Amino acid sequence: MKKFTTFLIPLLVTSFLVTAEASAFFPFPGRKSPESAQASGKVTNIDLRKSLVSVTLSDGTSSTFIVEDKTSFSKKGKKISIADLKKGDLVRIEYFVKKGQNRAQAVNVSELATSKPKSVTPKKKK
Repeated sequence: MKKFTTFLIPLLVTSFLVTAEASAFFPFPGRKSPESAQASGKVTNIDLRKSLVSVTLSDGTSSTFIVEDKTSFSKKGKKISIADLKKGDLVRIEYFVKKGQNRAQAVNVSELATSKPKSVTPKKKK
């Protein structure tokens, strides 16, 4: 009986740990998925090697977002890639926090950031 108990306890602990880790990837009934948030700001750095995008947010703080294979990018309604981002682009990022890290779900480049400013000349009054 003692041998069975010394085998059973580590087995139960291991199966609990594996289940807890797997639940982070598979939604189980009653388990909430990570909540999404949004942030807007200006791209300050793009690290293609580490798949990171740093943004100065509209409130003046900086945040870095991890870009994953499933992260979508768009500009003017068209699909783009991370390589199409440029420093200075205004972006809106939909993300979630997992293990203390911001993980980008969608990065949308603002049309305002890509349009050229129009020169405005005042009309003369007649």
